[in-house]
Amino acid sequence: MRSTNLLADSKAASSAIGTILMVGVVIILSTTTGVYLLDVSDRISNDIPTASFEYSTDACGAIEVTHTGGPTIDGDQLYFGGAATQYTTPRSVPGWNATSVKSGDSVTVSATPGEELTLIWQAEDGDSSAVISRYDVPSGAAATSANVEIDNINFPGQSVTFRVTSLRNADGPLRATVFEDGVADTTVTVSNPPPSKVKVSNLDLKFDSGDKMKVSLKPANNQACILDSDTMTAP
Repeated sequence: MRSTNLLADSKAASSAIGTILMVGVVIILSTTTGVYLLDVSDRISNDIPTASFEYSTDACGAIEVTHTGGPTIDGDQLYFGGAATQYTTPRSVPGWNATSVKSGDSVTVSATPGEELTLIWQAEDGDSSAVISRYDVPSGAAATSANVEIDNINFPGQSVTFRVTSLRNADGPLRATVFEDGVADTTVTVSNPPPSKVKVSNLDLKFDSGDKMKVSLKPANNQACILDSDTMTAP
């Protein structure tokens, strides 16, 4: 009878010891995992740049973002989010991609009025990201943008043909001015939406072969806003 009790006591003790060991293993694993996660979190936090940025709205309604202080940042790791309507993926910000962004460097981005624009930094390995700057975009009209491209210069026919593409948020017609070697020559109205090509002839200033011809594009109702320009040398 005594032998049976000893056997039962031994089994109970073994079961209790096994339970204690399992609990100990779980605690050790949990502690190790927690320490590892804290270490990773600390390393990510330490890597996030603490630079300062300033925001301003230009004459066309776009947002100019300027690095004003703090460390230099790899431009390939920066992109915009939130209210941004362009440059929303890494390596997509013109002027910042494939270069180092330092104090004084700026870029212009379009964003939805009345919403929050965010500047996002992505870790080099792409596994983590963080918002490093925020800006509340003022309410109002969305930024106007367009591209202009000179298609042909006819010399000695004295005409310039150009195209307007990617027109966005223009309220009314546009005004295009033709320059000859930096001197304004003729200004014409471009309808909205623009035709496939615009030809300007009968220029006031007669140009010669080798002269630099330029077309500058603005909204008709906002002459402070230069949407785009293009230059070509007369043949």
